[in-house]
Amino acid sequence: MSFEEFTLKRRPVRDTPMISILKQGTIGINSVAYDQYFRKYKYVIFLFDRQNNKIGIKLTNDAGSNTYNIRVSRGGRLANISALAFLKYYEIPHVESKAYTCDLNAKENMVEVTLSNK
Repeated sequence: MSFEEFTLKRRPVRDTPMISILKQGTIGINSVAYDQYFRKYKYVIFLFDRQNNKIGIKLTNDAGSNTYNIRVSRGGRLANISALAFLKYYEIPHVESKAYTCDLNAKENMVEVTLSNK
């Protein structure tokens, strides 16, 4: 028999703020991004820069017709936002889940995510 031993590949602990676009149409927020950017807020407003292929996630505590709830996990370390309509409208690929680094635009109070080329 020629068995091959499986070597477990552990994901490294990330200290980088990350946003994931999940295949079911949800925006996932890792613990670092949640702690650094989202923790103080209840809602977001989605924006899209077509020219630079960037998502803007404006942080707010004011509910409105264009706001989306930030849903926090039971443990309080991760969060997600339902974004299917937004992703479909701007034809942002979400056939498979993909993670992106994100940055805070402090002047606009907005988290920015640069997508790779379509």
